[in-house]
Amino acid sequence: MKTSSAPAPGETPVELRDALRAAVAEAPQQTKIASAGGDASDHLLKMASDMANAEEQALTKQATMLGAAMCDGFMTRFAQFEEAAGNVSPSPQSMKTAAVQQHADVGLEMIKQAAADPAFEKFASENPDLVKEAFDMGYQQTMDGMVKQAEAEYEQGFNETMDTVHKVAAECYIKGETKVAHILRG
Repeated sequence: MKTSSAPAPGETPVELRDALRAAVAEAPQQTKIASAGGDASDHLLKMASDMANAEEQALTKQATMLGAAMCDGFMTRFAQFEEAAGNVSPSPQSMKTAAVQQHADVGLEMIKQAAADPAFEKFASENPDLVKEAFDMGYQQTMDGMVKQAEAEYEQGFNETMDTVHKVAAECYIKGETKVAHILRG
């Protein structure tokens, strides 16, 4: 990881400005100046508009590249932190899963005790359709709840991720635009 604040060779504002000037000086000159019936101010406005569009496209491309590079770096670093944190302590999700499993084990034990009760066995033998219907209804309710919870957690995770990506991309765009403006002002 690079921690030095010194710019890399070829990245100082003076060098970048000189490279930009050299590129502009080497650009081929257009031979057609204006049409015979056209106004010079219209032609100049069109040229200014074209130059502004080209500059905006270049800034957008640079900001996109800088944003992608920073995002890649963040994701790599985040994966390293996540791996290190996983080695140190259990995640809150695994603790939550363990609590749910413990609660399910208690519920399962209660069901086993109730099923072993002679009164339930008698009831079940007298009403097998009702017991099957209750079982099916409980199973369906549990499955519906799990599907809803999974969808909600997926949506929440996706939204949080997209918010973070947008925030980082916007910050990178602003930093890139500021740096380019600073270089161009010289």
